[in-house]
Amino acid sequence: MKTGQIITLAMGGVVVALMLYVALSGGESTPTPAKPSLAPVSEAASSLAQNPKEVALEAEDEEMKKIRELQGSVKNRELKVSHLYSLKCAPCHGYDGEGKIAPSLLGKSETELLAKLRDYKEDKVPNSLMKGLLTNSTQQELEDLAKEIAGFSK
Repeated sequence: MKTGQIITLAMGGVVVALMLYVALSGGESTPTPAKPSLAPVSEAASSLAQNPKEVALEAEDEEMKKIRELQGSVKNRELKVSHLYSLKCAPCHGYDGEGKIAPSLLGKSETELLAKLRDYKEDKVPNSLMKGLLTNSTQQELEDLAKEIAGFSK
């Protein structure tokens, strides 16, 4: 017999032994009695005892508040930057331009930004990622990006 077969048989034997043990012991454990708590009953528990429908409505209201809050944050993010910026710049520079994994874009003029974008597109600055993002960008798109980024809060 090979070592793997021996281990498999041993594990099978352990499983069978455990199954027999559980079957012979009845499979049930005796629950330990709960100790009475002296702590005051919470408001949620007392309101549940009073009116379960009200508690369900309160829980639903809380969920709706969270959903509305998330919807608002998504709408704000969508309205904050252009589709072009969110596609080409935001993944690295962030939706606010502060820089997540790339440098911050804040505090730069439109002229300075446009010159940098052109340099990246024309491969004057060694940065394969930026060149790859800007290769197919038109001059108008570069100008739009520079104008938008220059308008970010400093």
